[in-house]
Amino acid sequence: MTTWPAGTKASTDNLDQGSDSPRLARADLLLNVQNVNAIIDTFNISAPTNNQILKYSTANGRFDLATEAQGPTGATGATGPTGATGVTGATGASGATGLTGATGAGTTGATGLTGATGPAGATGATGAGATGATGPTGATGTTGATGATGATGATGASATLNEFIIQIGSRSGSDLGSSVYKVDITEVFDGSNILTITDHSFSLSAGNYFLHFMDALGSSDNGNNIQIILRDETNDADKTTFNNLTTVVTGTRNVIFPRAQFITVASTATFAIRGNFNQVATSFYSGTRIRVQKLS
Repeated sequence: MTTWPAGTKASTDNLDQGSDSPRLARADLLLNVQNVNAIIDTFNISAPTNNQILKYSTANGRFDLATEAQGPTGATGATGPTGATGVTGATGASGATGLTGATGAGTTGATGLTGATGPAGATGATGAGATGATGPTGATGTTGATGATGATGATGASATLNEFIIQIGSRSGSDLGSSVYKVDITEVFDGSNILTITDHSFSLSAGNYFLHFMDALGSSDNGNNIQIILRDETNDADKTTFNNLTTVVTGTRNVIFPRAQFITVASTATFAIRGNFNQVATSFYSGTRIRVQKLS
């Protein structure tokens, strides 16, 4: 059994001066090493874990690591008072008021015709010779009936402006095949609030539409085929093409596309504008505007 080295301390007589003899200090150094080894052997604490204690064992004559016994859990304390309610945050500013739709011009009804004037009564005959008795006064002519008042014209209906204008920007995303890319689009006008642009796309409900180009110009370098396409994203098909891969020739910078298209949408679908960019330029069509008008 290891003995705690309380009574075997080494002397420092031969260790505390620079002139001390190592030969004489050797016995004290050996005793110190033996005492340290005795201390190490007394405590088995090579791998302690959280909340462990040292517990002496007479079986092996040393202190080993042991788990501390846990007493019973105390009663739960009373709940503290509730804190004061925090200050309410300020209300955000209201959004801007939307544009007012254009007023419809009603047609004024036609004025009713004036009734015909009744015939004048006949003049009485003049008496003969000496003044005779005054002839009877002729009967007063009947006044003509007043014509009926004309019907009031119907009030004109307010016009609904079922149209919007979008502007084409640069190409976006990766090549969809044959150098065709989606293009950025932004809202220019939407008087009836019918346009919503989501991820380069917009929706059209069922009906007939007239698409009109405003400043429909593209520009490119020599030998570039350029094209604008209306893509039906819902049905995965090109709805209409605004030109047929017009090739730009030497010295030509601007190409004018057909200025209008008529399309029919069978049911609500999502559409996008696509452009053909078969060279490195990314903004052939920037500034082009398209007016989309619903006819019925």
